[in-house]
Amino acid sequence: MIHQVPFPKSSNRTFVGVLSVIAASVAFILIVFEPFGTSSFSHQHKSLILAGYGIVSLIVGTVYHYIVTALLPVRVIDRWTVLHEVFYVFSCLLFSITGCFIYWQVVFGITPSLSSSLYFLMYASSVALVPMLGYYAVIYVKYREVRYGDSDHDVGDSRIDFLRITGRNKDEVSQVVAANLLFVQSNDNYVILHLADGDLVARKMLRNTLTDVAAQLDDSFLKVHRQYVVNLSRVTEISGNITNAKLSIAGTQKQVPVSRSKVAELRKML
Repeated sequence: MIHQVPFPKSSNRTFVGVLSVIAASVAFILIVFEPFGTSSFSHQHKSLILAGYGIVSLIVGTVYHYIVTALLPVRVIDRWTVLHEVFYVFSCLLFSITGCFIYWQVVFGITPSLSSSLYFLMYASSVALVPMLGYYAVIYVKYREVRYGDSDHDVGDSRIDFLRITGRNKDEVSQVVAANLLFVQSNDNYVILHLADGDLVARKMLRNTLTDVAAQLDDSFLKVHRQYVVNLSRVTEISGNITNAKLSIAGTQKQVPVSRSKVAELRKML
């Protein structure tokens, strides 16, 4: 179910970065391709006026993000899902479109009316609908098999070596078999634990930094990249040269990149 699929809520830096790209794209499309009747618009500062839509989108979206994020309970952010992301991005879009509508009225001196407001909002929303649906489809497919780290725990023989990994919220705890933890991957303000599960790989997500999670692991794990910590007992090979070295991990087809500073150390260990 979509409401149960975890999603790593973007950090402030990441979200504003994405907004900046979107705003620049909006300005570029309006200036270069002149859609929506803008080709018939003539003004000595036409490009600057059209770029204003992108600037307004960036400002409104950023303000919305900071206000809403500050008001959201921590427990909601800790359990962010694809469904949360759907409503969050769509509501941010509506606020940005409203900001652009106000900008349109002010710049062109248009007297606001109910019909013009509804037309602008419906038209702008319909234009954004296709890329929004595409975005939702991509993130759902990417994270549909991920589960929260504390959604279930590995239990069994007390002689088996278990790892107890906590999230930023200390009530968020994942207990896993140490030998089954293939590697840990950073994803913004979250980490994803990649675990051997028979012939498959299970993924569990916790809200925490890679540095903090690495500190909870023993010496059989090593941070080999700013985004990855690997189980050294699972590493089978290091390939490539110093600029594009990758590790092959037993139990998964995915190869883990290695930072230049770690290549020599890993080659000696292997």
